[in-house]
Parts: sequence; C-alpha cells; structure tokens
Amino acid sequence: MLLIKANGEIMTQEKNVHGLGATSGFIAVALLAVLLLGPSSYAEGSSQFSPATAQNLNRTVDEFMAQNNVPGIIVGIWDPLRGEYIAARGLAVVDPPRKINDSDLVRIGSITKEFTATVVLQLVEEKRLSLNDNLDKYYPEVPNASQITIRMLLAHTSGLPEHMNNTILQEELIKDPSKRWNLTELIDMETRGAALHPPGSDFHYSNLNYQLLGGIIEQVTGNPLAEEFSLRLFLPLGLNHTYYPDGAEMPGEYAHGYIQTGGVQYDVTSALDPSVAGAAGAIISNLYDMKVWARAVGRGELLSQELQRERLQWASPNKTEEGVLMIGLGIVYDHGFIGFHGGFNGYQSSAMYLPDKDAVIVMFLNEMNTTTDSNELFRALAREAFPKEYKT
Repeated sequence: MLLIKANGEIMTQEKNVHGLGATSGFIAVALLAVLLLGPSSYAEGSSQFSPATAQNLNRTVDEFMAQNNVPGIIVGIWDPLRGEYIAARGLAVVDPPRKINDSDLVRIGSITKEFTATVVLQLVEEKRLSLNDNLDKYYPEVPNASQITIRMLLAHTSGLPEHMNNTILQEELIKDPSKRWNLTELIDMETRGAALHPPGSDFHYSNLNYQLLGGIIEQVTGNPLAEEFSLRLFLPLGLNHTYYPDGAEMPGEYAHGYIQTGGVQYDVTSALDPSVAGAAGAIISNLYDMKVWARAVGRGELLSQELQRERLQWASPNKTEEGVLMIGLGIVYDHGFIGFHGGFNGYQSSAMYLPDKDAVIVMFLNEMNTTTDSNELFRALAREAFPKEYKT
C-alpha cells in the first residue's frame, strides 16, 4: 500500500488491509484540502442482541475508533435467531461535519473480486469458459500466458506481480491520479517485469489477476463489465445501491474517504480514478446491499452446488497471529466466516458470512492509513458476537 501526500512524499504501508498479502492494497492519493479531524459524533446502535452483547459491541467499535482516530465506522451484524446490531459512529464528512449514516455509500475495494469471480464462475457453468482455459486465449501478450489458467487467476497462483507496486505506475499516479486507465496500459506495465514464480507453483495476491478476469468477461460476453454485473448480480439480488462506477465521482449520499498522517486527515474520496482498480476493486455499495450480497455468496445462491463446492476449495496462503486465513476462488475464509475484505483510496471494508449460524457481518471504515487495520475490528466483532463459532 502506498499513501501519497499532496507534496509528493511517499509512505509505504506494510499492513495488509485485505488480509491476503503485505502488498495487496491500492494507492491512496491525498490531494487538495487538508482536513483536521473534528469531534466524533455518536449514533447509538440498534440491536436485538442481548444488552450485554450489544454493550460489548458498542465498546469494541468505540475503542477501535478512538485508538485509531477513524472519522466514521458503519457496522451491521445479522443473526436469524438473535436479530440485528446496527451502528453508525462518527463522521461521513469531516469538514463541514456530517454524521455518518448506516445507509451511506462507500467504496468496497477488493470485495469487488467476489463479484468478478462470481460472473467468471457463471460463465464456466454456461460452458462459455473453462477453469482450465489458458490466458493466452485472451491475453497472449501477458508473460507466461500459455501456462496461466483461469483457475490460477481466480486463486492468485498465476505468478503475475502486483501492478500497483510497479514504480512506473506509481510515478504516473503521482503525476495524474485522475487519469482513466485501460487494461492494455496496465498489462503493458507488467510485461516489463519478471514473473514472481512459475504459474501454479505458489500463492501471491495480485490485483492484476482480477483486472485480467474482468477483461476476459468482456471478451467472452461482448458486453461491458458494468452491464454484466448489473444483469447477473445487481438486478437479480435487488442491489439497488451498488454501482460499478464510470469515473471517480461518487453517486448519491456517501461517506467521504480519508487517509491520516501526522494527525491530519486528507480527503481522497474522488482523488483517484477507480479504473486503476477496475474488476479488482472499483465497486461502490452500502451496508444493506452488502448484507444481501454476503449471504447470497456464502449460501451459493448464484452458482450450482458443484461450482460452489469448487469455489470453496481452500488453500492456506497466509498465517496470521490468530490462525490461518485461506482463499478459494474469489472468496476468503477467516476464522469460520467466508466472504472478503477490501480497501481502496480512503476506505476499508468487510462483508463476511458465517455458515454455522446463517449470520452476516458487514463493516466499513472511511479511512485508510499506515496503522489502521479494519481486519482487526472485524475479528474483534466476530469474537464478541459469535464466541462459540469463531474458529482459531
């Protein structure tokens, strides 16, 4: 992760906002106004959980927010037996201050990968793609394309490097963060570097894998990716507040995204054109749409049982202090929950499903910096709400 300040100073973010690799984040570019963090607003969480559990959840959110100086946090937890816990804390906009609402839109970052992977798997079911198809059928110019399969792209075992770590791309983003990128340009960046490992031999989280999968969807269907997302996913599930954006502007009422350095908040909401993330991280959504999405993906409602089982073939690429975080085909296993974590340009997010309880946790932060790790908050909430089901 790189955080680029308005003066061009570059800081490296070592923490892992996705939980999948130390360099898996996107670039946050701080431009224009420098905003000081104002007083935090407090919105009492609505809950049908026990008073003790609700109190502990409130304390968990408030302590994380205070310790990390986060402008705003939105949390939703749904359990069919115990009801729901909804909390919106702090500010959607720092200056002039506006309280955050549970319905505010945010950028969901790498949760976008679940959408992309789901469409790819649907095309596999329709026999328009095969998991064993080689990449050279679609992008022969990519290094080792004849040895890289669709499955490897989905599972991050292709050996392709992370395009956001390319120094040429970083320099271009510093010069013009609003630049609209196309996949050909991003691929060209990667053809100048060596593969990280032979295809299929190891795991390395790379957003380029999913950029390529988005391009493959467009080649196979003949439609823009936004149209396929809408027809196959947004409309059938009633995701009326979920968008694949065409440009950097946010629609409707949204929480602004910030980075923080030296106690100063930088508003980076629309500073970086999301085309640099594309099929790997560009989607915008809100709490309630992500509740529907997390449950649909976790239950396998969008795929056949056979493809869902294929999707949930877990590997173990990353050992954390608390256990093992595993990845399947565009989905993550995290201590008994399945779903995805995301981060992009001032935002961090989680949308996770607990099969043991048919329960969902969705969580958003409108800040990304060198120390705040939203995965820590997700795991703290999961342990508090579901202590028996949380697996270590």
